[in-house]
Amino acid sequence: MIDGPTAGSFVLAITLIGFAIWLQLNEDQIKSDHRKKGHSVKDQSKTLGATQSDIDRDYLIARSISRKRTNRLIGISGLMILSTAFVDHPIAWMSIWILVMMVLLLVIALAGKDAVRTYRYHQKKLDEVRRMV
Repeated sequence: MIDGPTAGSFVLAITLIGFAIWLQLNEDQIKSDHRKKGHSVKDQSKTLGATQSDIDRDYLIARSISRKRTNRLIGISGLMILSTAFVDHPIAWMSIWILVMMVLLLVIALAGKDAVRTYRYHQKKLDEVRRMV
């Protein structure tokens, strides 16, 4: 029979791993939709100017790398939680949970960095549009 903490570890681990996979699939879907609509860097440079397409390209590359890293960290924390279901030693169990907490705090910090990056991108984009008008 599975006790409460073990069952909780399974549920939480599966939820986090599933969430990380779902986030990455959505990010990949957004990139493929963006390509299907014909929003390539070459098309943008013809209509909007090379500076703006450079801003867009740099932002999208940085965002993609950052989100992939964040999604991996969420998945890793799910795997660490899953490992706590099989660890019997209390010190090892607590150490893994402390690592999970540290990884999730890192995820929060990376999300904040992503928010600042997005804000700066929008400010640059607005400046570019104002110059064009």
